[in-house]
Amino acid sequence: ILLSIVGAFVGAVLSCAVFRAVLKPDEGRFAFLRVGSAELFVFLLTIGLAVTAMVAVFAAAIPLITITVIVAVVHAKAAAVLIAILGMICLLVLLCWVLLRLSIAGPMMVEDGKFHLTDVWALTRGHVTELFMVAASLFIILMVIEVVIGALVLAAGLAFLSQAAGGLMALHAFFTRPAAEILATLAPGLIVLGLVAIPITGCLWAIIAAPWAWAYRNLVGSSPAS
Repeated sequence: ILLSIVGAFVGAVLSCAVFRAVLKPDEGRFAFLRVGSAELFVFLLTIGLAVTAMVAVFAAAIPLITITVIVAVVHAKAAAVLIAILGMICLLVLLCWVLLRLSIAGPMMVEDGKFHLTDVWALTRGHVTELFMVAASLFIILMVIEVVIGALVLAAGLAFLSQAAGGLMALHAFFTRPAAEILATLAPGLIVLGLVAIPITGCLWAIIAAPWAWAYRNLVGSSPAS
């Protein structure tokens, strides 16, 4: 739980840095990184959404499981499976819809340093389809990147492990060694992997976060309230 909280805070800081790079390019000192009200609000919103989502899923699962069990008890197993699948799909669609409606809250908070919830809900009204296309495009892009990077990391990792163990056939024997010896042998490769992961993570975070800042800018520009 503690690691999740720390991870959410680091994610909020990185996301706000990307939002700031798009919305306020003149504030580029310290790589756009800050720890201020915007980061705190994004962090609190992230934690609040996570807790709310867990409670909502648990609350929705109780009647769904009850209905599914009742239908299964009367020997309608096919209907029970169908009800369970449809219930999960409806719950997932509802969750995605809520997240899309709140997807540009972070850029709004970075722009003026204030907490926004009802404002972002009003601003995204009628634009869920466009925001969904942004999310779908990001999903496809990240899947492609994950496959490419994953293949490269897997190939490099296997090559390093093979060299460290004295061949692929000796991997089983290698991992039966004392933990300290294994860690000492793998330390150089892990350090290199960590150093390479830093710029890659930064690029991935920019790819994930920047489109939402652009979406916010476009929505504000098309909003009568602007």
